[in-house]
Amino acid sequence: MPIPHSSNDFPMVQYADDTILILEADIAQVQHLKALLDTSAGSTVLKVNYHKSSIVPINVPDNDVTALASALGCQVTSMPFTYLGLPMGTTNQDWKILLP
Repeated sequence: MPIPHSSNDFPMVQYADDTILILEADIAQVQHLKALLDTSAGSTVLKVNYHKSSIVPINVPDNDVTALASALGCQVTSMPFTYLGLPMGTTNQDWKILLP
């Protein structure tokens, strides 16, 4: 079942077995996403390790973040963070925090 959305554009960054998905902070979308990932894992040898996965909320109320993380079974982190050793943040200042 496709994730309900208002456009056909789902930003995604993927490298090897690491993926970043960008979607609305909507519990229904997160539940559909998890169902899709679990269905895919059931038919392949690839599995999602939800305990190593994380949500990085942007302008999302704390109670919604808790519900989303609980639905996925993952942790909550914040910006800035690193992805494959690269700094990810909203400003150049965020990058300076992560770089030596």
